[in-house]
Formats: sequence, C-alpha cells, structure tokens
Amino acid sequence: MFGLINHSIFRFAINGLVATGVHYIAMVFAIHVLHITWYSLAYAFAFLFAVVASFWGNKRFVFKNHQPQNFQFVKFVTLYTVLLFLTSLTMWVISDYGGLHYNVGFIFAVTLQFIVGYLGSRYIIFL
Repeated sequence: MFGLINHSIFRFAINGLVATGVHYIAMVFAIHVLHITWYSLAYAFAFLFAVVASFWGNKRFVFKNHQPQNFQFVKFVTLYTVLLFLTSLTMWVISDYGGLHYNVGFIFAVTLQFIVGYLGSRYIIFL
C-alpha cells in the first residue's frame, strides 16, 4: 500500500479527486446560485478554482519538484489554458449542444482533463 502511495500517478489521482471536487462544487454553485445557464461557461468559471487547487497539490504532493515556482506556474497555466478550451468544448458539445445532463458532460471533460493533465504535468511541467 505504501509503495503505491509513492507512485506519482496515484498521488495525481488523489490530487485530481480533490481538484475535481472543488471544480464540481464551484460549477454547481455557478449554475444554481449565480444562474449561469450555459453549462460550458459555468464549467469554465469553476475550472479556474480547480486549476489553483490542482497546481498547489501537484507542486506540494504529487511531484514534489523544486523547480522555481514562477516558471512552473507559467507552464502549468499554459497547459491548463489549453485544457480549459478542450474541456469546455467537450462540455459544450455534450451538454449545451448535445442536450445531455451537465453531469454527463462533466464526466467526459474531467476524464480528458485527467489524461492530458497527468501527461503534461509529468513530462512537461514537473520534470
């Protein structure tokens, strides 16, 4: 069990679950409290909160890298800006255009984000 905790993909998954929770709560808040009716826009709004949570967790818990933070953060923001576009587009196609419930779009978008986010973080940002 402890050997598994040392693997970055396992720690990335844990960090991702926390960031996904932040993302989902912020998205539901945007939909039901702020009354943002475009799910892709609510998703994008919430994505910003998730990125901050994700960067902090990746920096401190997942990769434990000592590269200067400013450079890492620029790379991280660049990667996640691309991910924001891809996942918001996914959310739009599935939920806004496709008419499926926002939970379905969220699951597809977050799965895409997990795969691309791990690969980019592991091989580009936190070398």
